[in-house]
Amino acid sequence: MRIVVVSPDSEVFKDVVALGDSNSSTLGFFPRKAFEQKAKDGQIIAAVTEEGTSGYLLFSYNWQAQIAYIVHLCVAPKQRQKGIAKRLFQEFEEIVGKKVGGIRVLCRTDYEAQAV
Repeated sequence: MRIVVVSPDSEVFKDVVALGDSNSSTLGFFPRKAFEQKAKDGQIIAAVTEEGTSGYLLFSYNWQAQIAYIVHLCVAPKQRQKGIAKRLFQEFEEIVGKKVGGIRVLCRTDYEAQAV
């Protein structure tokens, strides 16, 4: 598995948008233009495996509060329980660790993933 920063003109970008759209019932609606802007800002990372794009983490910053926060963390259903989310989070920590004083993650309590 390799973790890549997603650019808006990459094949991985198309996979990320498709994965986000197919999981919008839990992630919420996120317009393509918003995906494009996050990719331009270098704020999407993806896990690429032999099976293709297996997951992504989309993040943002609140510079005033010195916090980075996860907007989406999505792993393809057939790729779950393989450590992909953990690797994405570790890479996210590496990217933002020296830029901010903290990381914030929020998840609805009625989702199974909130236990993570």
